[in-house]
Amino acid sequence: MRLTNDIRERIYAGVLGKMTGVYLGRPVEGWTYEAIQSRFGEIKGYIHKELNLPLIVTDDDLSGTFGFFRAVEDGGFQSEISAKAVGESWLNYIIEDKTILWWGGKGNSTEHTAYLNLKRGIPAPQSGSVARNGRVISEQIGAQIFMDAFAMMHPGDPERAAAAVRASASVSHDGIAVEAASFLGALEAAAFVEPNLDRLFDENERFLSSAFLRRLVDDVRNACAKAAHWREVRDYLNRNYGYDRFGGVCHIVPNHALTLASILLGGDDFARALMIAVSAGWDTDCNAGNVGCFNGIRLGLDALTQQQDYRADVRDRLFVVTADGGEGVSDAVREARSIIRAAANVYCEQENLPKERFAFEFRGSVQGFEPCPYAESTQDARLSNKDGQGLLLRIAGEAASVSTPTFFDPNTSWQGYDAIASPSLYEGQTMTARFFCEERLPPRVTPYVCFVSAQDDVGIMLGETTPLQQGETQIRWTIPQLGGQPIIRAGFTAQREGDDAYQLTLRSLNWSGAPQM
Repeated sequence: MRLTNDIRERIYAGVLGKMTGVYLGRPVEGWTYEAIQSRFGEIKGYIHKELNLPLIVTDDDLSGTFGFFRAVEDGGFQSEISAKAVGESWLNYIIEDKTILWWGGKGNSTEHTAYLNLKRGIPAPQSGSVARNGRVISEQIGAQIFMDAFAMMHPGDPERAAAAVRASASVSHDGIAVEAASFLGALEAAAFVEPNLDRLFDENERFLSSAFLRRLVDDVRNACAKAAHWREVRDYLNRNYGYDRFGGVCHIVPNHALTLASILLGGDDFARALMIAVSAGWDTDCNAGNVGCFNGIRLGLDALTQQQDYRADVRDRLFVVTADGGEGVSDAVREARSIIRAAANVYCEQENLPKERFAFEFRGSVQGFEPCPYAESTQDARLSNKDGQGLLLRIAGEAASVSTPTFFDPNTSWQGYDAIASPSLYEGQTMTARFFCEERLPPRVTPYVCFVSAQDDVGIMLGETTPLQQGETQIRWTIPQLGGQPIIRAGFTAQREGDDAYQLTLRSLNWSGAPQM
């Protein structure tokens, strides 16, 4: 499989789709189906504001998916990933009792049980086996929720995708949980080149050896084909594959069935598939995350804004909370690059990836940039990236300031999993930015950082102001001493006298060098 621009963009769309589903489903995770129906009816968009919750949260579905995937690069991009290597990544990147996993105790939480096995020196796949942990613990949902990146690194190659997912899932799971995850991974890999759902299901059922799972898939397909409304399918699944029929806290079977049903009932409507996955209850963020990833790949980047815009509020932002603190504040572009890099190495392709931290190479990507919440001149800034050539800033007034997170914001509340990370930018490091401007009278640009002061307020440190030239201008600024206080945002202010609107493009932003404190 050649890593064409289309394939690369579909990887990015898959990452964004995963994030979108998680952010849609997280606010009602743990709610009953009846409670969701009573409060919202059908959930057709982000509902975090209605529940007074943050949108961008620390979540196991995202930290596990992209954190455990680092096993691929750490292992030297082997053509076949092993369960043992992924298990070692668990020991490397998990902070015990704090990050990624649900720490529900041995014999109750599947992942916690597997982690304790790994910690005792029991390697994967024995760490997740039925023989060691019992069937109920081994067949919960976690096999499915952490696997998407391993599938996306094998675009158009469902055989390798299924094998990689099987290896990664068997760190903590076994039996039909691993088989269901492998089937979904094969579907995701095949979706890079085959958009038709019937053909996708027909051609990839060969990855199912369990008669029970084959019957489940057939039942789901038949129910979806006959139903007049998606709630009829939900009722059918509850009667035949519901939680009351399977042990444990969150069994794979009901959620796998609902994930497949959401995909089939949604068809080529990205928004409808996610609506069903979230509105139908059970493990809402996990199921919607898988649905969003699959349809991001299959339907492409434009599907995320076709019926409604799922991208504007997210702005590519996510947290990958692991023991590698400096990588905790991330974005969809950076995680897509990791998957592309892995695919390029495995399939002997050229990477051609930007070296800069922010290069905005995908259409619509903004990598967390927004009108700065801590600068005064923000109200007239409009950001866009139509063609993946840089972050276009349109300014209606005299000045505007934009910035992107480099650390957790102290004024943001958190939900769920611990928010543990380190800043990604420090005093003493040098920021380098490339701007492009075609204005006859180009503006002046001032870089700056926002930091938490010793009094726990947010302060701003300004760099030197540089007049832009027509064409490209590069500016460099070394962050001065801030007393060791954490930097939470990096950005720039553009300013020009007069009332006429103007625009400029940030081609890239990076920083380098050793921190001074």
